[in-house]
This record gives sequence, structure tokens and C-alpha cells, in this order.
Amino acid sequence: MAMLIHNVEPLLLKYGVDVAFWGHNHAVQRQAAVARGEVVQHAEERVNDRGETVWWHESPGAPVHMVVGTAGAGFTVNANVPGPDWNELTFYEWGYARVVAESAEMLTWEWVNAKEGEVRDKMAISKKAAA
Repeated sequence: MAMLIHNVEPLLLKYGVDVAFWGHNHAVQRQAAVARGEVVQHAEERVNDRGETVWWHESPGAPVHMVVGTAGAGFTVNANVPGPDWNELTFYEWGYARVVAESAEMLTWEWVNAKEGEVRDKMAISKKAAA
């Protein structure tokens, strides 16, 4: 992990990446916007017009990291409890993520449980487009 942070994070920050998707760890994790090991922005809990909770980032300033490793292999149950400040959600269920670029300024994420088809997590990133 240290090599990934050392070699990849500077590129993510340099190019203004707002979200990074990772796999292999067999779990779901939604993390805060993080740079250099520090939280830049936590998601804000909001309720949309359908009464659903959405975890919201407004121009986060660093990548929000999402781990999606729940396609069917056994789970990697390795979350620390209590977890680090940057870890906002961890759970172990099979399912998949739906990610939609709603516009140049809005990206949404939903994680769907494969068995029930139930959306278990919603997150959005809003950012003003460059002029």
C-alpha cells in the first residue's frame, strides 16, 4: 500500500482526480477524500427528494476512494474496529456498484446488494466544471 500511495497518489492529486475505484480487497469500503494520509473532506449526509440518504462531497479537493471487491469470492474480513478516520463505511455483502456521470459536474455511486437488489449505499460528488 505504501508504494501505491508513494507512486500513484501524487498523480491523482496533480490531475485533480475526484474518485478512485479499487478492488481485490473482498469488501465494500467508502472512504473520505484523502491526501497524504489526512482527511481533506468527509462526506456530508443529505436526504434527496426521494427521502434517500446520500453521502455527499462538494468539490472534495482530493480523491474519494471506493473499494468494490464483492463479486462473489470469499470476503476479506479485515476492517479495523474502530476504523481509521478516513474510512466512512465497510461491509461484507455480495453485490455491485452503479456509477453514473450525471453531468460534467455530478457523479453518483450506488452499491447494490446482489441477493435482494437493494441499494445499500449512495454517494455523490459535485464539482463545478472548469471554465
